[in-house]
Amino acid sequence: MHADIKMIHKSFIEFGGWINILAGLLFLSFWLLYVLLLPYNQLTDTLEILVVDSDWFMVNTFGIAGALLGILGLPWLYFAQQDQINGWGTTGFILSLAGSALLLPPLVWDSILWPVIAEQDPTLLRFDGPIYTSRLFLPYFIGAGVVHCLGFVLFGWGTFRTGILGKYPPLITATGALFFDLGSLAGPVQVYPRTLGLVLFAGGMIWLGTLLKRLR
Repeated sequence: MHADIKMIHKSFIEFGGWINILAGLLFLSFWLLYVLLLPYNQLTDTLEILVVDSDWFMVNTFGIAGALLGILGLPWLYFAQQDQINGWGTTGFILSLAGSALLLPPLVWDSILWPVIAEQDPTLLRFDGPIYTSRLFLPYFIGAGVVHCLGFVLFGWGTFRTGILGKYPPLITATGALFFDLGSLAGPVQVYPRTLGLVLFAGGMIWLGTLLKRLR
């Protein structure tokens, strides 16, 4: 009986590891396709040039799938070390989960609604237009990014302190979140810090998932 329970526990942990690995791979695919297939280097003062591209929705589906699996995979990373992680790490886990949940809806409506808006009135997609300058839209994005970034920094530090999932993977993931979230403030050159951040973040998730799979 005890052996059966241990086998179920092992399979459960391995499943969580695969979720995090797949989430990281989807994030990497999302950003690689985003940079390669969409005219990101031509981005100026409006999103229209990206949104009207025929690959827009397909590329974003990778991001949506990665974000969903990322949310599902976080609890496994926490529960694997819940007996040893400190209060700051637990706070980071809650914030990273909340930040990930807050950033998912914009990714969905970007994929579905933005093409409709671009067809009806492309001026609405200008960065100085009524949507991006509204008193609700921009604060939402900034707030979600801060929660997401702060959450992964604290959770990464807490995970680093336990050592259960290695020392470097949680720090790499936290650094990636920092670059990706704050990189959006870099204006026309944001593609560079955000690309670095996404590669680090996704690579860290894959590494964490691999270590999670090996736990006994």
